Amino acid sequence: MDHYSSDPTSLLAKNRRMGVRIPACSAGTRMHRSLVPTPTPEETPIERSINKTGQDAQYAAKQLLSWKFFLKYFVALLMGYDRTRKTNLTRRKKMGFDLYSLGNHKTENGEYFRNNVWWWRRLADFVCTHTGVVEEKDKPEWQSNGGHEVSEEQAMQIAKQLKALIKDGTVSKAIKEVEDEMAKAEENNKFVERCHEMLREKVEKETGKENLAPADYPKEDHDTWDWIQSKYSYGSSYPFTMENVERFIEFCEQSNGFRIC
Repeated sequence: MDHYSSDPTSLLAKNRRMGVRIPACSAGTRMHRSLVPTPTPEETPIERSINKTGQDAQYAAKQLLSWKFFLKYFVALLMGYDRTRKTNLTRRKKMGFDLYSLGNHKTENGEYFRNNVWWWRRLADFVCTHTGVVEEKDKPEWQSNGGHEVSEEQAMQIAKQLKALIKDGTVSKAIKEVEDEMAKAEENNKFVERCHEMLREKVEKETGKENLAPADYPKEDHDTWDWIQSKYSYGSSYPFTMENVERFIEFCEQSNGFRIC
């Protein structure tokens, strides 16, 4: 019988020369637990390869988790917040809309009316959709600065219909819907901004450059920026209020017709 089989200390020595490691937890005596040295310095080539591969995998996982996981997580959340009511709003780069009387306006309030682009889109959409005065072929002109003319008769009818829509609660209902949409859009956009921030931090870390414009991002990151930005909701930028509707009613009544410029 081989004496290594009955002598724990000799058995340990033999195993170490053969490159075999016995975990301390499997040893049957306290001597084994005290004699088994830290194995790292005597790792076999195979063990070193396995450990290195494991370390590389852990490092790669950390790198991915540091931004991709959270980026996708936030984007997934914002997808849920992005389901806002669709509107006919457009995003043309106009500063605003100026409405001028066709002449012989009754009062100063009928001479001129102005809304910036953010306020006018909602108001014009509401007038075109709910008053029944604007013909289908003319509706695009209400979202253009092309000088479309609205006759005195049409202006008076618009004012009359808007007053009726205030009275029956249609305007108030539309205002509430807009307020709800704006709140959802603002919440959605917080996630969009957070995703942009995370992407920016990732780009700065990888390029070593700060304050890079998205246009200067590496192509893959620029494409990611575009995709995130596509989730931005512009519904938060277009208000609709009773005060603005009432001002427009007064202008329509006093203008003797108007031109949209």
